[in-house]
Amino acid sequence: MREKTLCKRNEFLKIAKELFLEKGYSNVSIKEICQNLKTTTGSFYFMFPSKEKLLEELIFEDFSPIFLLGEKLGNSKKDLKYKLKEYLGKTIDFATKEVELYDFYENLMKENGIGGKTASELKTINFQKKQEQLYKIIASHKDEHIYDDEKINDLAKYTLLILENKEYEMVNKIKNNEPFNKNEEKDFLAKAIEGLLNT
Repeated sequence: MREKTLCKRNEFLKIAKELFLEKGYSNVSIKEICQNLKTTTGSFYFMFPSKEKLLEELIFEDFSPIFLLGEKLGNSKKDLKYKLKEYLGKTIDFATKEVELYDFYENLMKENGIGGKTASELKTINFQKKQEQLYKIIASHKDEHIYDDEKINDLAKYTLLILENKEYEMVNKIKNNEPFNKNEEKDFLAKAIEGLLNT
C-alpha cells in the first residue's frame, strides 16, 4: 500500500474512533466521517467496503499490542511460567491504561443493530486469537511438561478465562474509582497460573 493511501486510511481510523467514542457507533454515519475529513464517501469506500469493516480493523489495531506480545512470547526461549505471567501482567497493564477503549467496546456490544452484532462477533474473534496465542505459548513446552493436545487446549482456555475476568474487573474498578493494587492483582493471576500448571 502506498504511503499516501496508508496515511489516508489511518486518518479515517483516527476520526472514526473519535466520533464513535463521542457519539456511539450507531449514531455515526459514513457521511459524517467523511465530512470531518473533508473528503468524499468514494474515498471512504476505496479504503473500506463498509463501516463494519472499518470497525473490525479498528478493533484489531487497538488491541494489536496484546496480539504482538503473544507472538513475541510464543517465539521466546523463556520458561513457560515466565511467559504466562508476562502475558497476563502486560495485558493487565494494557487494560488499566485503556479503560476508555474497553468501555467503548463494552457499550458498543450493548447497542442494537449491526454495531452490537459486529462488536460481539469481533470479541469472539479476539478471544479465539488470544486463545490460539496461549496455545502456541504452552505447546512450545509440550515435551518439557508432557502435555497432550487436550491439556494444552484446557490450559489455554482457562488461562484466558481467568485473564478476561480480571481485565474487566480492573477496568470497572477504575471506572468506579474503587481502590486496587495492580501488583496484588498480578500476583493473584500468577498464583492462578501456577495452580493451573500444577493440576
